[in-house]
Amino acid sequence: MLKIPIIWADAINWFGKDNAYLDWTRNDPSDTSQMPAPGDIVVWGTDTKVGTGVAGHIDIVVSPTGTAFVGFDQNWPVNSPCHLQQHSYEGVIGWGHPKSTGGNTQMPPSQPSEPGWKTWETLGGNVSAIHPIATPDGILHVFAIGTEGNVWHTQYEKPA
Repeated sequence: MLKIPIIWADAINWFGKDNAYLDWTRNDPSDTSQMPAPGDIVVWGTDTKVGTGVAGHIDIVVSPTGTAFVGFDQNWPVNSPCHLQQHSYEGVIGWGHPKSTGGNTQMPPSQPSEPGWKTWETLGGNVSAIHPIATPDGILHVFAIGTEGNVWHTQYEKPA
C-alpha cells in the first residue's frame, strides 16, 4: 500500500496539486537560469504550437537545460509508448519538485498484492518520492523518483 493520496485530474489541472509531496515552480520562459531538476514533474497547458490539447500533458524530467530538456514520456506523440523525448519549455505551466520523504528506501518498492498491478520498471536508483497519476481512462500510473534522478513506473488497471 502506497499510503499517499491519488490525484484524479487531467494533466492541465495537476499543476499546484499534491503540495504535501511537491514544491511547485511556475515556468518563466524569459529566465533560462530557471529549470527543473531531474525527477521533477513537468505540466503543460493547452498549446497549439507544441500540440497539447485541452487536457495538457505531464512528463518526468531526465536531463534539463535552460532552453530544453529530455523527459520520460508516454503518449507524446499521441499513442506512443513510454520513451525519452526532447522538449522545449513552450507551453509548460511549471513543474513540481519532489519533497524529501525523510529517508531512502532501496528499490524496487514492494509490489502491491492486489490483482491488476503491473511489475515495477526502472532505470535504477533509490526512492526519494512516489507520485500517483490517474488518467481519465481509469489507469493509475505510479512514478517513483530515484535519489539519483532515476524513474520507476508501475500502473494499475482494475481487473475486469
